[in-house]
Amino acid sequence: MIFIAKRGSPTGPRPSRSFEERPDRGEQAKHNPAVVRRSDRGADRESSSWHVRFRTPDRARSRLHLLSWQRAPQGGPFLTCRHIFGDAASVDGETLVLLSGGIDSCATLALYRQRSMSVHALFVDYGQAAVVPECAAMERVAAHYGADVRVAKLSGLGRFGDGYIRGRNALLLQTALAAAPFETGQIAIGIHAGTSFPDCSTGFVSEMQRCFDVYGAGRIRVVAPFIDDDKRGVIDFCREAHVPMALTYSCERGTMPSCGECLSCRDRLAFDVQ
Repeated sequence: MIFIAKRGSPTGPRPSRSFEERPDRGEQAKHNPAVVRRSDRGADRESSSWHVRFRTPDRARSRLHLLSWQRAPQGGPFLTCRHIFGDAASVDGETLVLLSGGIDSCATLALYRQRSMSVHALFVDYGQAAVVPECAAMERVAAHYGADVRVAKLSGLGRFGDGYIRGRNALLLQTALAAAPFETGQIAIGIHAGTSFPDCSTGFVSEMQRCFDVYGAGRIRVVAPFIDDDKRGVIDFCREAHVPMALTYSCERGTMPSCGECLSCRDRLAFDVQ
């Protein structure tokens, strides 16, 4: 059984449009999910940029969309949308972000909210041990970004502890597809590279897109903006974009305080995330 409840739009500041869009033409991109990459400009280490490429799954409409995060020489981080190649409308449509309350999903929500897009959030209770603290963290993050959020409760699957859960990301994406409040748009998931999990890969995202296309005929895209970056890259983005990581929760065992032993807890400790 799937139960989806919509929560009221949380109160919280909505970011202003601090960037400008400039449509331009770009090269034809191969079918591939999003790519995130950080680059440093020569010897000038005070200036660095993030490049996020969104590629549409429909090969006939495949275009490269490039965003650039730049850090000012004076030290103040700011977001600019320097170039958008191809059909900008396909990027600026509605977005549903899978929001678990953790760092990766928070970064994903921040990315789309910074673009002042129409953004929704979905939290999925599938029987995970950390459902209570995760849900609380999700509500804090959603309130911070002023995103409306829905909660989907899946029953009958049993209880899951820490570690790898077979089929988890596919389950989350399929639930998001069923719950998406739009007919055309994109569903964003915060998976990243650097793990051994098969459902944290570009191949997985491509296969999920093929499944989505059965139901949406290419109108709903799967986007994973950090799929080519590792955990350090996600953390670096969060720090440059002032993502409130202190509001997130990551312990897979669901303990309070966090256990400090599971993989997610070790990641927080390794990157000094309080």
